[in-house]
Amino acid sequence: MDAAGIARQLAADGLLTTSLSAEDALPGGELILAATSTPDQIVRPDLLRRNAAVCDVSQPPNVGDDVRKKRPDVMVVAGGLIRMPGDRDTGLDFGLPYGVTYACTAETMIAAHRLDDPVVSQGERLSGQLVRTLRDDAARLGFRLHLPERRTDTVDGAA
Repeated sequence: MDAAGIARQLAADGLLTTSLSAEDALPGGELILAATSTPDQIVRPDLLRRNAAVCDVSQPPNVGDDVRKKRPDVMVVAGGLIRMPGDRDTGLDFGLPYGVTYACTAETMIAAHRLDDPVVSQGERLSGQLVRTLRDDAARLGFRLHLPERRTDTVDGAA
């Protein structure tokens, strides 16, 4: 079964929902993917169920520091940030750690290396093959996900 089929089956089983409203979607979610273009921090501590996991790929982030401070039971994984090859820095101050850039910036850099096939824009239609090609190119060039330091504390005595 392809990814779309898996998503349809999960939705049919009531295990996957999508929503444009944080207030509607977040309270029941065990695993939340925040992927918006809003600069607002819409994932709030009071909206999350206990022990939820949130992957926030939005930049700027949709999960604010208040979630980490007020909800130690919630695991937050930041996304949308990429480590540059060799931890080189862009020389531009975006407020990111040294050697880290936004995923959209890294994507442009990776695409620039594809001079033999420079047309990578697909408009609203995203090509799975193009995504896999850019992923492979990113690995070949030395780009990698930026993973902030992991929490080493425990919640309720559990590791």
